[in-house]
Amino acid sequence: WTTTIGVFIDYSVANSDISHNTFQNLSPQVLYQYTDESLGVSGIFGYGFSNTTINYNAFDTVNEGIKIFFDHADGKNVHINNNTFTNVHRMAIELQSGSTDGLEVAYNNVSKPLTPWRESFGISAAMVGSNATVHDNIVDDQLPCLGSGCWVGIALEAWGASTQVFRSEEHTSELQ
Repeated sequence: WTTTIGVFIDYSVANSDISHNTFQNLSPQVLYQYTDESLGVSGIFGYGFSNTTINYNAFDTVNEGIKIFFDHADGKNVHINNNTFTNVHRMAIELQSGSTDGLEVAYNNVSKPLTPWRESFGISAAMVGSNATVHDNIVDDQLPCLGSGCWVGIALEAWGASTQVFRSEEHTSELQ
């Protein structure tokens, strides 16, 4: 499954920068799918990030743009900013597990979902942690859901202690 991932980090990454890259058409598997929680086909997929920036990347025709599990490292000072996501099938940004401190997800633009399904939405910052800020993002999912049980329309999901979500903008269509 890692053959359809642009950048795969199998254990941890620290003091790093993944910026100014384009992840496009990684696998035809994402085209015309109406289900698939575990498809793979991610631009960046990894475990254990800390003191790392993921900025100014373009993601086009992927299942997930950025998927990070915060374990195996301290999760401090991760910045995911100014990225562009188009034709994403499941989630543009999915952040899960473990602990973070000082996570920032900002100035990202998510548009034109690709054949969305019931768990397709913009940004998920569902990890245990503190002091996360999710701000100034745009999620535009103006596309009717074609499968059954659609959940399209969820722009942001955020958890954690002292988490702040502000100045984000969502544009959605009516669900069918």
